[in-house]
Amino acid sequence: MKNLTHAVRMRVLARAWTLRTLSPLLAIAAFGPLVPTSQAQTPVLVLSNKWSLAAGSRWDLDTGNLTRGVAINKLTGNVLLASRVSSNHVSVISGVDGSDLGTLNSTGITGGTLPLDLVGVADDGVIYAANLSAASSSTLIIYRWNSEADGMINPPITAFTASPAPTPRYGDSMDIRGAGTNTQIIVSGSSSSEFGVFTTTDGTNFTLIEIPLSGAGLAAGELAKGITFDGTNNNCYGKKDGSTTLHKLSFNLGSSSCALLTNITLTGDANTVGTKYGKSNSVEFISAVLSSSTATTNATSHRMKVYTVNNPSAPTTSGDFATPQPYTGNGNVVGSSDIGAGMTVGIDVNSGIIALAISFKTNVPPSIVTQPQDQTNVLTGGYVTFSVSASGSTPLSYQWKFNDTNTIAGATNSALTVTNLQATNAGLYSCRVTNAAGSSNSANATLALLPSVLTAAEVPLWAKSVGDLFFLSNDNSQRGLGFSPASGHLVVVSRFPSNGVHVVEANNGNYNSSLDMSGVTGAGTFLVNLCGVGDDGAIYVANLDTAGTSYEIYRWANELGSTVATVAYGPGDPCGCGRLGDTMAVRGGGTNTQILIGSRNGAEVVLFTTTDGATFSPNVITTDQPAGLAGLGIAFGAGDTLWTKSSAYQFRHIVFDLANATNGLLQTFTAGYATSCALGVDPVNDLLVGVVPNTGTRPIPDNLELYDVHAVVTGAAVEPSLIDQDFFKTSNPNLNGTGAAAFDVNGGRLFALDSNNGLLALKVVARLFATHSGANATLTWTGPSALLAASAVTGPYTNVPSASSPYPTGLTNSARFFRLAR
Repeated sequence: MKNLTHAVRMRVLARAWTLRTLSPLLAIAAFGPLVPTSQAQTPVLVLSNKWSLAAGSRWDLDTGNLTRGVAINKLTGNVLLASRVSSNHVSVISGVDGSDLGTLNSTGITGGTLPLDLVGVADDGVIYAANLSAASSSTLIIYRWNSEADGMINPPITAFTASPAPTPRYGDSMDIRGAGTNTQIIVSGSSSSEFGVFTTTDGTNFTLIEIPLSGAGLAAGELAKGITFDGTNNNCYGKKDGSTTLHKLSFNLGSSSCALLTNITLTGDANTVGTKYGKSNSVEFISAVLSSSTATTNATSHRMKVYTVNNPSAPTTSGDFATPQPYTGNGNVVGSSDIGAGMTVGIDVNSGIIALAISFKTNVPPSIVTQPQDQTNVLTGGYVTFSVSASGSTPLSYQWKFNDTNTIAGATNSALTVTNLQATNAGLYSCRVTNAAGSSNSANATLALLPSVLTAAEVPLWAKSVGDLFFLSNDNSQRGLGFSPASGHLVVVSRFPSNGVHVVEANNGNYNSSLDMSGVTGAGTFLVNLCGVGDDGAIYVANLDTAGTSYEIYRWANELGSTVATVAYGPGDPCGCGRLGDTMAVRGGGTNTQILIGSRNGAEVVLFTTTDGATFSPNVITTDQPAGLAGLGIAFGAGDTLWTKSSAYQFRHIVFDLANATNGLLQTFTAGYATSCALGVDPVNDLLVGVVPNTGTRPIPDNLELYDVHAVVTGAAVEPSLIDQDFFKTSNPNLNGTGAAAFDVNGGRLFALDSNNGLLALKVVARLFATHSGANATLTWTGPSALLAASAVTGPYTNVPSASSPYPTGLTNSARFFRLAR
């Protein structure tokens, strides 16, 4: 048995957690044999500046978001520029030096949200341009010119038109491949739940085939700002701004379906847009524009990036060039790029155009592109990953070293993960990268460890990371978690791949079912965000409303797939306190159900009550505590009390009296101030848990902090005891600090959600209480724990046969010690 707690001597109640002992263990994330140097080399992609045009340097390259589309004509080597300056038109620019070569006849270009947005050129030199259809009532149009020369004289014809547009926002992203009757055009948009492929049987008129992103498990807009064909395969790449993930999909035009092949992480480059695929000399590469809505310098943003992606799990940055100095931020984070005719070109809106020459070299020795980074905020007992990227002729071989001289056996990949970290693991880590032309050593990265509390107070049951369940993703889409005492299931809210509320088996984390979403039709910033479950099994899900004026709560009476949600509250403004929907707690059942939420920005919390068990009314509790006290965490305590937490806020325990409209602070403490964000409370056993996310400043890995608050809530002026920490399987950045935690008090379990990192379930031992009647004592506890006894506090402890709560000890003056085990 594990999880020993609460050694109890008659008349003395004490807590004694068993320490977990972890031996240092080195685990390699992935490894493989060194590749013989005789293997054929893949040439190295080399890029160099060719020319650039700053915004404002030519009449139709503006500083006001009117010029977004750029493409390369592979037949002529020229660059096509789509602009709405002065008129909707396409200009031709010399690919050699960026000089002006004229403007296509653009008569008749009109309609849509933006009459002209992007441009592309087929392999036969035929030019296509598309408008942007941002609304369902808008018109989608694709224009066609036979060639540059013909287009200088004749206006375009319409290759495709649809009114209303089949899918909103088509036109944010576009690519073209093939020629004549084999020409294909692919489009997507920032709110598109599908992507579209246009085909033709006569080379002039096109038909649209729409392919739902749900087939690849992707949410709407995931291919928003950079969709591109993968050569001649029925594959494509795409990404959205704000995400480092570049998706690679396969698609089937016959069945209008797609599937996710792989995800490529463009580390640190979330705001890349306008991605395009190219392949030459066996090198596969992606061009993109790294933009920013706010930055007005091109030191780290407003860059032209090119990535070699032959190895999708370890892409390398082959080119990183500054675009022209931006005139202002790129407010919409839009742009485009293209590859062809021995160059790549990109436009960063409000910055300008940059053209890079492409060449290839062989026998290039390794060069470190991205150094391994220091990790000095890591918890003992956790894990850490170092990574390195290098350029040079492939194949590249890797060998990690510890403290400069100690070769780490099996550490032959570009990434190294070390687990069960102990003091002996602290030190310097470096990597030597080798190929047939030479070798290069990375800089040392320092690993320094912080102390942690590792006991058996909570023991992991199971964990589910990103991708383990179809709705767990790394895009901040999961924030709501609840436990149903009625069914023993978990409820998880996710906006990936679409808005959904999912039921999960609490025993093993496996998917059970999903709720009917047909009744969820409201508004708000996020349609669904957080959830809670009543004691009667009713499920409550709330939206996130940053304005706080359209807050809404939905109610499902049970988990049955046929149950349709009803509106329990709203949409409305329950408190006039701004942003709502970041926190939520539910307790009770039927007409005794209560729902608790907190304001992200104000000092108010709102308690919703009901007289019919179905519709709820708000009761505002205005505290005298700092605004934002319940910004990321709120939970019911015992009786009429509640707990609150937010990032860089103290835990607060507050008592309230609805009848007299009063409230007051019971306790607050500094423990967890700088670490925990979301919280959960077990008011029976006086346990409090905080979710510690990877926000860039907190200790890693992501973990749960379990506090014993018994002494605090019973009046002692002390800080609570941090009695255990347990780690999530991954530590992906969670910059919003969002998550949720829920106790199963009767089942002795704890469940937690860490956005971008999935779910964690643990066993938790109950508190052992002793009550005295004269010389006799009775032990009580809640949950499935076994009672152990010993004649000395240090043990050994043995099982008390058939003991259940309440347990009369039958002791008089003799001393025995008791604790619980799971």
